[in-house]
Amino acid sequence: MSHVDFSEIPGARLLQNVRTNDQRGFFEKIFDKKVFASLKLNTDLDSIAISSNTHIGTLRGLHFQSPPFAEDKIVSCILGSIFDVVVDLRSDSPTFRKWAAVKLESDDEQALYLPAGVAHGFQTLEDNSSVLYGITSSYNPANAHSIRYSDPELNITWPLSVGIVSAKDSEGLFLADAVNLFKDAR
Repeated sequence: MSHVDFSEIPGARLLQNVRTNDQRGFFEKIFDKKVFASLKLNTDLDSIAISSNTHIGTLRGLHFQSPPFAEDKIVSCILGSIFDVVVDLRSDSPTFRKWAAVKLESDDEQALYLPAGVAHGFQTLEDNSSVLYGITSSYNPANAHSIRYSDPELNITWPLSVGIVSAKDSEGLFLADAVNLFKDAR
């Protein structure tokens, strides 16, 4: 089995955010340039995006961009809950070719920091789940790839039956091809 604990993926971090609550609701930062710099995390965000997902069981990923457009990501569930998965594509990593997962919920005050060289995907655990992304590299279609979520080498244990998934994701690369593509582009 190629599963490891999320904390074992070098460079990946589960960050505890600070949330302030009052009668209006809450305010929470998922990115603070000074805090990220003090943790030696990439502070050069290129874009911020939201992924909105209507139905439980929806699967997105496992996405990555090959060099020179490999990207660090900040991921936070801002509505609902997700089963978040990363796959390590870095040949010099002790968790090379392994996957890890963590559950993110909109009320858990957490965000993930994912280094370049890991593929990322998630499955929604409830209807109307949304994910906020901070991304450090511009989208480049020629370097944007997806690993097949059902790759038998990965053998990812998705918590629910896979519902909606795009053709690109269901017909993505096998892990061996993704690893070679990432390695060849470095």
